Amino acid sequence: MAYFDHNATTPLSAAAREAWLEASWYNPSSPYRAAARARNALEQARQELAHILQADPEDIVFTSGASEANNAIFRHFARHHGAEARVAISSIEHPCVLDAAQAWFEGRVDALKVGAQGHVSVPEVRTYFQNHPRPVLLSCMAGNNETGVEQPWPILLDLAQKQGVPFHCDAAQWIGKRSFDRLGMCDLLTGSGHKFGGPKGVGFLKLSPALRGLKVQFGGAQENDHRGGTEATASILAMVAALKERVAALEAAKVDALAQSRDRMIERVRAELDVTVVGEETPRFWNTVMLLLPRHCSARWVAQLDRRGFEVSSGSACATGKPGVSHVLTAMGVERSQAECAIRISGGLETTEENWQALAEAIIASWHELEQERSRDSMVIEI
Repeated sequence: MAYFDHNATTPLSAAAREAWLEASWYNPSSPYRAAARARNALEQARQELAHILQADPEDIVFTSGASEANNAIFRHFARHHGAEARVAISSIEHPCVLDAAQAWFEGRVDALKVGAQGHVSVPEVRTYFQNHPRPVLLSCMAGNNETGVEQPWPILLDLAQKQGVPFHCDAAQWIGKRSFDRLGMCDLLTGSGHKFGGPKGVGFLKLSPALRGLKVQFGGAQENDHRGGTEATASILAMVAALKERVAALEAAKVDALAQSRDRMIERVRAELDVTVVGEETPRFWNTVMLLLPRHCSARWVAQLDRRGFEVSSGSACATGKPGVSHVLTAMGVERSQAECAIRISGGLETTEENWQALAEAIIASWHELEQERSRDSMVIEI
């Protein structure tokens, strides 16, 4: 099988696997020497992650993933501000941000629109600050999990800071694909280990010093009193090991060349099919493309490709099985009939030119098979 769903999850890296196996099983909060070694390893991992993010180790909170961290952020701001407080978020956020915002700020969420290319409009955000009461939080993802479109988060960070508004960035998709420059300057930053070669069930929240009172979870004084509960030491060490390995791999990789392999796949498909590339005219992750394919629904395309040995998705893995079309495509103004035929393709650093070209041929072959099925179905109906 050829795996093209890295935006959903990534294979566990060799470094993560080794760190996991070697990690101490002791409770790092226990008072004896073996447990102290586990505590030291945990704090070393915190320092290494802080160094990568250019942040203070005291501001790093290990969590069960980005979803937990994002939920905790909106709960904190709802509990510490009045009933009239509002938050501003982009309309294309991951469901763990959209749903958390609506749950804690029901009727008080200002959705920032995106253009046809799928990125937040900076002029609109400027206008928003001029014409609306100041929100207690501005939230925008670093890059979209479905389309791969990179968001103008550094500019939004500057705008928020000028307004005295905390800025939250869900960087789950950005980390492991792009540079870490300025990420550590975000007031609130969230990430998830399994998006860059780490295990599932572990992530982190980076706080600004002004927000060190934020509680992710109650029930203990772990994580500098931010998150109660025994730390998952092995998972944390594996996540940080995976990130260090990914940082080194990104520095060695020629991501522009990787993007060109993806683009040559698109060119090959376009030679045979009428397809639309979502967000084609704006910067996207080098590994990602969302295609609007002709005529047949996403589920049939995904099934056809799966039978041919290619694993792709119809959008966010967190939304699979939900009725309706992608909220991201809807926000971009994509017609429903087109959105119903969307597939997301996301490769990895190890995805080769040959893999991309083989995928192109599989898409073309799937098209012919689907058309034949459609023709046979039409004949049955006529009879």
